[in-house]
Amino acid sequence: MEDLLYVNGFHQPITCSEKPDDKTDEEWNLLNRRVCGYIRQWIDDNVLNHVSGDTNAHKLWSKLEQMYAPKTCNGKMFYMKQLMSLRYRDGSSMSGHLNVFQGLINRLSEMGVEIDDEVQALWLLGTLPDSWEAVRTSLLNARSDGVISVELAKHSVLNEEMRRRVQGASLYPPYTLYGGASHLYTTIKVARDEDLRQQIGKDIFFDLVDHDKVFSFRIHKQTPFARFKEEVARKFGVTVHCQRFWLWAKRENRTYRPDYPLTPQEEAQPVGQLLEVLNKANNVNSSSSELKLFLEVEIGQDSWPVPPPVKTKNKILLFFKLYDPFKEELW
Repeated sequence: MEDLLYVNGFHQPITCSEKPDDKTDEEWNLLNRRVCGYIRQWIDDNVLNHVSGDTNAHKLWSKLEQMYAPKTCNGKMFYMKQLMSLRYRDGSSMSGHLNVFQGLINRLSEMGVEIDDEVQALWLLGTLPDSWEAVRTSLLNARSDGVISVELAKHSVLNEEMRRRVQGASLYPPYTLYGGASHLYTTIKVARDEDLRQQIGKDIFFDLVDHDKVFSFRIHKQTPFARFKEEVARKFGVTVHCQRFWLWAKRENRTYRPDYPLTPQEEAQPVGQLLEVLNKANNVNSSSSELKLFLEVEIGQDSWPVPPPVKTKNKILLFFKLYDPFKEELW
């Protein structure tokens, strides 16, 4: 949270208990109200009731520090348990798995729990299933000094994922949330920047992305969309408040482009009801049980996902394709 305040230029009111000389009373009060409002966006509901009336950012910040300080030990235990139970599952995104792993390491580091680099590497390899045993053994035996770094481990597993992709292994089989009759389920295909980068210039496909090659979620129609977003967070390592989903629109030349982001009202519905509403609005066959989405992720200065900026009518989502004439590559 403190990093977000600095990135957005909201840090001064939490570090200064008195008004700076370069600001008027009106400017300082307005800035305090803005910062308080911004902070409250990210506070748990059970804490919000205790700080909903605060208008002084410095006092609000001090109050939050006092409230969260006793929870530090519980927080350490929570993230340690998350790290200990983390497992990679064949067919899921390795980059998403690495993001979740590194995120837990970062959270523990922020709480004063430092994990040695070699221990991180061994821990990461320990999250891999038995189908990766040959890779794990080869990597460990290749080090004559018996020491492996976490960066080497990450590089190796990503290379192995790429090798399996080239050999035609299916990396993204449909993921099912609950089980049962097919008519009770909706298939949600989620395209990401990674899919665009992997396919553009490498596949002969006249569009931004081939939706048949992106990760698919098979979700029960009664599942709240918020629950689906939690599954996306678990799979791709992008927390719920950092996700923004766009609907794809089919153009006259039969290609697809992200059209508009889902509204809070649309996201408040179960996935089945949302699909029916969208199919009706876009004159799509009502029997269609497939929903195509684009996941927009904003990357902050620390190369970690941050909440996307507020979408206004004057802001658009723009994609670029760059052709390198020397390498004869499109990317």
